[in-house]
Amino acid sequence: MTTARASMQDLLGAQNEIGWHNFLFGLVAKEWAILQQKEYKRQGSRRTGKRWVTALIRKLWDISWDMWMLRNRALHTGDKVEEFNDPETLENAVRSAFD
Repeated sequence: MTTARASMQDLLGAQNEIGWHNFLFGLVAKEWAILQQKEYKRQGSRRTGKRWVTALIRKLWDISWDMWMLRNRALHTGDKVEEFNDPETLENAVRSAFD
């Protein structure tokens, strides 16, 4: 087994112990930062694994927030998924949102 593969298995094992539900709340295993720091060092980058983990947690929270807002909009404004069963209606809605 390669070192990178072993490190990834250690990382996943550590996160399994903490729990993946907790991962979504920002409780991540320290191995995430360690493994990313090793990769940055290999690349000769001055970035840090700790900042990478901070950005990862922030992105997870942003995604969760967006999902929550989408859910609320669908629930409270009648913006239902069923309205977009017709491919033409869906395409028009996507074009409208893009514009």
